Amino acid sequence: MNQEWLEKIKKNQLLVAIAGFCAVAALVMILCICLLREPIVPVCVLVMIEGALAVLLHHVELWLHGVLVLAQIIAGILLGQPALVILCAVVYAAATVTLKYMLSGEE
Repeated sequence: MNQEWLEKIKKNQLLVAIAGFCAVAALVMILCICLLREPIVPVCVLVMIEGALAVLLHHVELWLHGVLVLAQIIAGILLGQPALVILCAVVYAAATVTLKYMLSGEE
């Protein structure tokens, strides 16, 4: 039975990557809303912004993604919301990894 699942996963790697990103985004939203007591709408907007940033910057060098995440975390610390910003950086990293994986065969 495990071999069957592995075969299905190998055949649908793109779908698995997208589902993984969706799972990370949903988990981050739930954590922000339930644990950090942030309002729902701003959290959802932040997750969408992080995804959009990853899409817009998916062709830049990898170190620039690191600089962007570092700048986000520094801004979050200065604004007094480090946990929220770190969770948003997780969404950005997940989106970046998913896009790099999805587009690796196109180039």
